[in-house]
Amino acid sequence: MKKIKVSIITEGSKHLGLGHIYSCLSFYQAFKTEKADVQIIINGDSSVVGLMKGVKFSFLKWLDPKNEELLISEIRGSSIVIIDSLYASKNIYEKVSSRVSVPVFMDYNKRFDYPRGIVINRTLNAHKLNYPKKENIIYLFGTRYFPLTKAFWYAPEKIISKKVKNILITFGGSDLKEMTPRVLKFLSEEYKEMNKFVIIGKAFEHINIIKKYLDKNTKLFFHPNGETIKNIMLDSDIAISAGGQTLFELARIGVPTIAVTVANNQKLNIKSLLDIDFIEYVGNWNDRNFYFKLNQTIKKLKNFHLRKRKNIIGRKLIDGYGSVRVANFVLGSVNAYKI
Repeated sequence: MKKIKVSIITEGSKHLGLGHIYSCLSFYQAFKTEKADVQIIINGDSSVVGLMKGVKFSFLKWLDPKNEELLISEIRGSSIVIIDSLYASKNIYEKVSSRVSVPVFMDYNKRFDYPRGIVINRTLNAHKLNYPKKENIIYLFGTRYFPLTKAFWYAPEKIISKKVKNILITFGGSDLKEMTPRVLKFLSEEYKEMNKFVIIGKAFEHINIIKKYLDKNTKLFFHPNGETIKNIMLDSDIAISAGGQTLFELARIGVPTIAVTVANNQKLNIKSLLDIDFIEYVGNWNDRNFYFKLNQTIKKLKNFHLRKRKNIIGRKLIDGYGSVRVANFVLGSVNAYKI
């Protein structure tokens, strides 16, 4: 029996960040589990290569309008095409919609009036955005469809320690604002006795600065895979994180988390998680009183009962199987397509 062909189109680089790459890897893994023939097409640079071990992928500057027809050629024969992008033109969505049996569009803030297809908004407040009702669009809303990589499909129950001993620092794959060395310096000065777990992403450019602030209680993790990241989170009492994809991995594990805004497109994520009281929030990366708020929040999270409550909230929010649900739904739509 011929395999169903799936093409996933996205962007990711040292300067664009790697959040969409992780989401698309999750979709890739879910469709591969269902025996589909899957490829990822990336508008990006070499910083993503290390994440793509064992993955069928190619680079194409498809965001350039001059390459749109080349993109259409690359997806020829695909029954399913997923676009996960903050920058794709409406023209690309329309071309994909008109040529593919099941077009799937990831959305975050009702960016377009989308053409025929399946529109997925995995955010908490997606249902509040008043998407237009159309006969030829199916909407999938909420964190039930949040894609986490395979390592997070299963996670044991996290033990909440009575005391805060281990703090995780994680600022994504590139840390463009260089928050990792700044936060590590602060913790090394103010919380010498605590263990600091520092995740170093594939696209970090300031590792030498980070190394300046190491102490005997600091451990660096260079480009850890999903399983390693999950285990680090299980061992962490508190996390300090940027406001992207990682917040939902931390929620899946149930790690009480202090969130920092490092990009404008993270604000909706942060607000939704703040509204349900999973995260504590210390503002933008460049706020003048950032370290004062960070210090006060760490002290606040020393409260065992508060951390236990946040653990429960996070675990209830997301079960890790979002990409599996998407794959099953979309594959079912190939044979019973009603859009």
